[in-house]
Amino acid sequence: MFNAWPKWRRNTLTSIGNDIVDLTSSDSVGKSLDRRFIARVFTPEEQERIDRSLSPDATLWMLWAAKEAAFKAVSKFKPGLSFAHRAYAHRDEPGKAAHIVLKQTNGNAVSIQECGVVMTPAGPVDTFFTLSTHRVHCVAAVRNGNGGAPAANPVHVLEERRDGPFDPSAAVRRAAIHHLASVTKASPYYIDIRRDETPHGYGAPRVFIEGNRTDIDISLSHDGKYIAFAVHY
Repeated sequence: MFNAWPKWRRNTLTSIGNDIVDLTSSDSVGKSLDRRFIARVFTPEEQERIDRSLSPDATLWMLWAAKEAAFKAVSKFKPGLSFAHRAYAHRDEPGKAAHIVLKQTNGNAVSIQECGVVMTPAGPVDTFFTLSTHRVHCVAAVRNGNGGAPAANPVHVLEERRDGPFDPSAAVRRAAIHHLASVTKASPYYIDIRRDETPHGYGAPRVFIEGNRTDIDISLSHDGKYIAFAVHY
């Protein structure tokens, strides 16, 4: 049963976060023209990058997703950390060797198309992107003291588009629970993903199996027609 699950996961990666943006939604299209929003959210260097981009909306939401994912990652070990988007500055690191491996939930490899780092008030957080004309998905990872050593276990991700009306929060939780059930061999009825209420609002999602908290690290995101999760075990 799950009690035999390995305990060494946190020796390789401290925490992860993710964020997905539907580039086709009405909230996303044309946002690069909103100068007040850009001035509030992005650093001068990031604003310049958006202005220079041939796809300014996509660049804007890529930077946004990086900040959101990085905050999710660092807030797991720094509860109550403030989140002002401009204080989370992102820079590209082209050609950087990824210290994590992303795999789809079916085991197929995920091609990481861009890498970067977000400088947060709690330290640097590495970012890894999968991109298309329809969506941006960022996975953020905080390393421990192992330097550039890659994590022994991959981070599994799911990105899924849903058409028609649906509850995105419930949908991404159901998808994550069914994936975890297939991995742990536990019944999905005994798997729960909870966000406890804290003095700073709701905390990061935690995985419970048969009522017991596990050390599985998970991050959930949804936007528009898309749901996405990242999980490390």
